[in-house]
Amino acid sequence: MKPVNSYVGTPVKRLEDLRFLTGRGQYVGDLKRENLLHAVILRSPIAHGVIVAIDTARARALPGVQAVITAADIGTPVPRIPMRQEPMPELLRCEQPVIAEGKVRYAGEPVALVVAESADRAEDALQAIEFSLEALPAVVDGRAPLHGGEWAMATMEACYAMLQSAKEQREIPLRHQTGLTTIGA
Repeated sequence: MKPVNSYVGTPVKRLEDLRFLTGRGQYVGDLKRENLLHAVILRSPIAHGVIVAIDTARARALPGVQAVITAADIGTPVPRIPMRQEPMPELLRCEQPVIAEGKVRYAGEPVALVVAESADRAEDALQAIEFSLEALPAVVDGRAPLHGGEWAMATMEACYAMLQSAKEQREIPLRHQTGLTTIGA
């Protein structure tokens, strides 16, 4: 049987190895430009919770810090991240915010962004942000009511209905369905 691809199972000569092994490699972190700023993101440590408080005053006061951005700084409505699928207007309400506003829905969701003159100053400012969350129960069934009848996500049921409607109207290829996993809580 003839192999489909001659690269599978065949060593490929790497051209970049010599410069990295001899210390002459250049990484993105090595780039130095005039007026270059560095950004770091404060992310939620938990998968589901209400943002109780974010105090950025100490972080903003540190030398070299150019900006500390939260959802409150962006204003309403916070922009949404579009689905990485074919455009379907019925999925617009399922898009997630670029930064958490009032509630976190997955571990690692961005809560604040710090921009500073150096990576070290940005990290120091990130540590100076006082941030507290009230953990909520995990949502394992998007159709189950929580907190005395409140739905886990105001649009969860609508998202399921829209997805069902979209599947009935057209076939959605399996490769496009991975972006739907973060509609959690």
